[in-house]
Amino acid sequence: MDVQEILQMVQQGNTRITPAETRQILSTLRSESETYLHAVAVGVVMHHKAQQIAQELAVKMQDLEASYKTAASRVNNLQQAIDQADLALRRAKADKIMLPGNASPGQVAVADKAILDAERALQQAQSNVQASKNLAAQQQRQLADLQAVHRSLSAVKQPDLTPIRVLLDAVR
Repeated sequence: MDVQEILQMVQQGNTRITPAETRQILSTLRSESETYLHAVAVGVVMHHKAQQIAQELAVKMQDLEASYKTAASRVNNLQQAIDQADLALRRAKADKIMLPGNASPGQVAVADKAILDAERALQQAQSNVQASKNLAAQQQRQLADLQAVHRSLSAVKQPDLTPIRVLLDAVR
């Protein structure tokens, strides 16, 4: 309720405002004041909590970002391991091809075993890279999610504190 509404009541009525109508005005003002003060108090507490959580998330994001960088570095290292395993497999195959035609069955068996070992090492390296890529992708998604939440929490603004200032001024 504001001054315009009170003026309209006086101008529209042919009689004076009764004590009941005055109490109604005061009751409306009280209700509006309580609602506004409650909203301001909730807004202040919400702002404080949102900023506190945003600060804690910032620390967690730094940790997760470091973990992601480590995982990405691990993927790169494992990719190099794949290249080395592939080279070892090619060498083992080349060594078998280079065996003389009159090579003993033992030499052929040793060459075949070297090829199998190199193939297993290559498969293991490929498996490790895939697992590391999956982990890095998961960490990147988690980091992006945390960044989105952090931005939202950081955007929570302080409400208009005018009603509290009026209250504090009245207390002084």
